[in-house]
Amino acid sequence: MPQSLSEFAEWLDGQDHSWPVPPPVQQVKATPFTKPLDGIAAVTWSVYGTLLRISDGCLHLNHPVQLRMQVAMEKTIKTFNMWQSMSRKAGAPWEYLYDQYRDCLAMKEMAGTGRTGDYPQVNATDLWTTLVERLVQNEYEIDEAFYGDIEQFSEKVAFFFHQGLQGVEAAEGATNVLTTIASSSYCQTLLADAQPFTLVQMLRVLGHDGTLPP
Repeated sequence: MPQSLSEFAEWLDGQDHSWPVPPPVQQVKATPFTKPLDGIAAVTWSVYGTLLRISDGCLHLNHPVQLRMQVAMEKTIKTFNMWQSMSRKAGAPWEYLYDQYRDCLAMKEMAGTGRTGDYPQVNATDLWTTLVERLVQNEYEIDEAFYGDIEQFSEKVAFFFHQGLQGVEAAEGATNVLTTIASSSYCQTLLADAQPFTLVQMLRVLGHDGTLPP
């Protein structure tokens, strides 16, 4: 049976990979304060920048620092053995894949929902599925027994790529706050721009910081 994304993430922990980490927290000279709020029925959380600290403050599909994209692309090509099925063109392999990635991202960003001015965030799994389909046309083979079908595989590639692109860690006190609210009468949920791998990423990071509520 193919590994789930959570199982794949645990498997990666045993491999020889290094990941970026967010920069140290810069303390602000201010005293936290808020007035009590009446009538609260539920608490909604944003993930990146609130529950999780992330390099650069938000999730990037195309990082503005090209060196970061280069490192993540090179790690992805090597780990998933993509080079043999990539077209041979002038320049480094990561540059060819990055050009494909960037063009595909731009096309998907222009695909609105039909509502004026509504351009949702691109699904990273869909983006990588398009790229992997092109590799498959060049005789790229997926170990479906381990990774699953092309969509499941692409989800794992997207997770791996972003692990190498931006570091994340639990925000200070996040696990304790979630646990405290869970023990109260309030409901809580996530409401954020996220990716298919976000929930697994969040649960793993917060789980390393403490015991999460059920």
